[in-house]
Formats: sequence, C-alpha cells, structure tokens
Amino acid sequence: MSAPVGNEYWKLRKTDGRCKNFTPDDIWQLWTDFVIWAKDNPKLIFQLSQKLGKAVQVPVERPLVLEEFYTWVDATHNRTIHHYFNEQDERYKEYLGVITRIKNHRYSDVAVGALVGQYNSNVSVRILGLADKVEAKQEIKQEVREAKPDLSKLSVEELKAFREISRKMRSDDGSADSH
Repeated sequence: MSAPVGNEYWKLRKTDGRCKNFTPDDIWQLWTDFVIWAKDNPKLIFQLSQKLGKAVQVPVERPLVLEEFYTWVDATHNRTIHHYFNEQDERYKEYLGVITRIKNHRYSDVAVGALVGQYNSNVSVRILGLADKVEAKQEIKQEVREAKPDLSKLSVEELKAFREISRKMRSDDGSADSH
C-alpha cells in the first residue's frame, strides 16, 4: 500500500539528506592544516642553472587552490568536501561563514602572491576568475577565400605538424571523417 496523495510524511524525517561529516569548526581546522601542509611542501620545478650547466630542482610555493584542498582532504581523511562549498540550498547554510572565510583567505593569498610576483599573474587571474572579457566586433567586407599555403619550403617535421593541425581543425568543425 502506498502513501496517500498529498501526504506530508516527508516532514517527519530526521535528516535532510547527506550525512554531514564535518562541522564548520572541523572544516576551518582542515583548512588551516591544509595551509600549513601547502606552505611546508612546495612544488618542485626544474630550472636551468647557468652556473652548473644543468637543470636543478627549485622549490616554488604553492598557491592556495580550492581544488587542491578538496583533493588533500580526500587523500588525508578519505572524505569529500567539495559539496560544502558548492551547495546553494539551505542544507549547508551553517557552513556559509567558514566557507566565506576560507574563500577570502584563498583569494588574498593568490591575489597578493600575484601582485608581489610570487605567483604567475596570468594564472592567478584565472584562478580568481578575474579574466578581462573584451567584446570586439569588426566587420569584414572582404570575400573570404581558402588560402593555399606554399608547403614546398617546409621541413618534414613542419609538414607533419601542419597536417596534424589541419586535421584537428577539420575535426573541430565536424567536417573530417572520424577514424
């Protein structure tokens, strides 16, 4: 026998969905642990040393990126955390304060790091979602003809690269045969 139409049995539930593994204080503690880990474990890049004449490893500080935080929590605590940051409904409203504080801390770290030259400013702008969007309109009243490049002066490697690019452009347009 099914429940009667128009019932409100759902209001008697004890939970509102997914089990919350962390409190707001737990999430803040995870964030501070992650920040300490990130600053104590720099990324290693290879740079050519003119003095030694070979590539050497150079430590570079990690910017605080939320996706890396999610991965770190998953790896260290075997729990996912991204839904606390991405939920737009009422279930996680008690987490709004700590999530905002974490996002502000991350924003400050990445923005200041870019301003002082610690991080690549182009990458930082993208991480922070600050990319300038410029709309440009230009009317071209010229007949468009397909250009036939002179391939006779290209090396074998350049010809291979040209053919690969041409093939990819055709497949992006949907005009190439699929193999």
